[in-house]
Amino acid sequence: MGISQPYLAILSTMAFISIVVSLSFFYLYIIDQANKTPVLGVYADSRIDPDTNEITVYIVIRHERGRTVEIQRIMLINESSVITIDNFNETIILGCRNREIPAGGKCIITLKFPPGSFSENKTYQGLVYFNEGVYPVAFTPSRLYE
Repeated sequence: MGISQPYLAILSTMAFISIVVSLSFFYLYIIDQANKTPVLGVYADSRIDPDTNEITVYIVIRHERGRTVEIQRIMLINESSVITIDNFNETIILGCRNREIPAGGKCIITLKFPPGSFSENKTYQGLVYFNEGVYPVAFTPSRLYE
């Protein structure tokens, strides 16, 4: 004796519905997680003051969407060493709330270095560490002309 056709039809319909519902919830979960992932634009620029030869590095961070991110560390590489900035007390930070950048926010970090830290018209690299990842930056110091 086997299973009759009405029972097979009911079982296969229930299996099909459970598969469709499971895949739908899995798809919605993936979309939800993708929307929470931070999308950042991190850019750097630098200038040399013609009067004092002081080098100013500007790091601009644009938070497009996702969870709030926090700046943890900045590392800049010059010819002789790696400059690590962990303590942001002596830096000028505009647009950040206690080193945190909410979605839709823009943050500008201004770092000042003494003359000779970086050479003029030479490209330097660095890394900006967040709690959600690491982003590379590059900048070329040039003189301000008036």
